[in-house]
Amino acid sequence: MKICFLVPTMSSGGAERTVSYLADYGVKNGYEVDIVTLKDDKFYDISNGVNYFTVDVGKQKSNIFSRFNQFLKRIKKYKAYLKENKPDLVFSILCTAVLYPKICNKKIPVVTSERVNPIIGRSKGKRIYRNFMFKLADGMIFQTKAVQDFYKSKKITGVVIPNAVGNPIAYEFDSPAKERDKVITAVGRLSDQKDYHTMINAFEIVYEKYPEYSLNIYGKGPDEEILKSFVSTKKCKEAVHFCGVDKNAIRCVQKSKCYVMTSLFEGMPNALMEAMAVGTPCVSTNCDYGPAELIEDNVNGQLVDVGDVDAVANAILNYIENEGFSNLVAQNAMKIKETNSIDKISKRFFDYFEEVYKRKGKKNKEIK
Repeated sequence: MKICFLVPTMSSGGAERTVSYLADYGVKNGYEVDIVTLKDDKFYDISNGVNYFTVDVGKQKSNIFSRFNQFLKRIKKYKAYLKENKPDLVFSILCTAVLYPKICNKKIPVVTSERVNPIIGRSKGKRIYRNFMFKLADGMIFQTKAVQDFYKSKKITGVVIPNAVGNPIAYEFDSPAKERDKVITAVGRLSDQKDYHTMINAFEIVYEKYPEYSLNIYGKGPDEEILKSFVSTKKCKEAVHFCGVDKNAIRCVQKSKCYVMTSLFEGMPNALMEAMAVGTPCVSTNCDYGPAELIEDNVNGQLVDVGDVDAVANAILNYIENEGFSNLVAQNAMKIKETNSIDKISKRFFDYFEEVYKRKGKKNKEIK
């Protein structure tokens, strides 16, 4: 069976991480695997045996007519790819690209997925488009049961498959760090969704009591200059570091005192899962649809209310001041590598691809 993973880019996001480990699993288990990107932007390594293609047509234009023209050019290139390479199934991990295979060859079965909070973060127009794309697809994957239940009322059905701990580095660590740096870490896109203002304000409270601690934030995004300007007004400004995107950030997270995520909304956050997998005590906001399916409060991490600066600060201080509790949480957190291993989760993806192919793709070939 030949599978095409269709993704906007292979940059440093969670969807791209998922494509990278699924593609690697696929070639190791006898599948033919292609990765096709709409934009030629690679951050994650692509395994030997995986074929990489792009239908990039240059920098996106701001003019609506120019953008439509670029869309048509990508359609033409993707149609040529399908004709030449003949995949049996397309997994458009983000719904934005479902239209490409459906326009180019409607007989090829297409699977897509919902990877973010289904309510927050999209305009009404984008939600209408998303729902249309989901109904257009032949298979649908949800990350959590809560998201699956949300879409039932919209008559969109599918299966629940959670994220895997997809960073290979996470599997290098068999136990939590014996000694930890006096560092608080965070990993994520520098955007409104992650609510770094709450994180920084909480860290200021911690810093006033423990000025030897620092906050290291890994990632890039549209709010970088806004956040740097905000930090410049704080007493802790010298202790907050924007570290950019780093493939080895998880090694720094593993040695840190704790990991913090203050998101307003999430899907199933990869970076949080990776921090848990390497045995780092975690603090996360209890935002809808993600963290509460990963963290049992005060067992393998701490959950706090969204936007609650004092609660975030107190949770961090709890780890700093209670080493026994910190160590217990770290040990429990690492169990996520067993429940959400790459092999276990990837097999569930490919089993579903096979199911969708047998239901539609194989039938189409027999008719032909």
